[in-house]
Amino acid sequence: MRVAGILGRGRAAATRFIGLMTAGLGEDERKRVQTLAFPSENPVIAALVCNGHNPPVQWAYRPDGSFAILDGEMYKAAETRVLENRPGINDASTLLDLYFADGQEAFSRIDAGGSIAIWDA
Repeated sequence: MRVAGILGRGRAAATRFIGLMTAGLGEDERKRVQTLAFPSENPVIAALVCNGHNPPVQWAYRPDGSFAILDGEMYKAAETRVLENRPGINDASTLLDLYFADGQEAFSRIDAGGSIAIWDA
């Protein structure tokens, strides 16, 4: 597993998903899994990201619960950050910033390979 996620109708679905997805993992694998759940007090959306792959799965989130997950890579990411005036700390944060600045049009200006998931809370 690299990335898995669920959008449920309440805490029970998200919590059950996390439990089912991590139940079969060994101790070493569990240490590599990062859980993202929003909103944190009663999550309706959850994603599991497994670290230790190349290229690494990246994610970024905002205080309102919006987030981006990038399973792949953004080519010329540093140049894009300079050209778009986005000081993102990783490719996923740059994508999230671009999305909130320009909506779906932002994706026409990037060169990337992989899968992108954005949750706009």
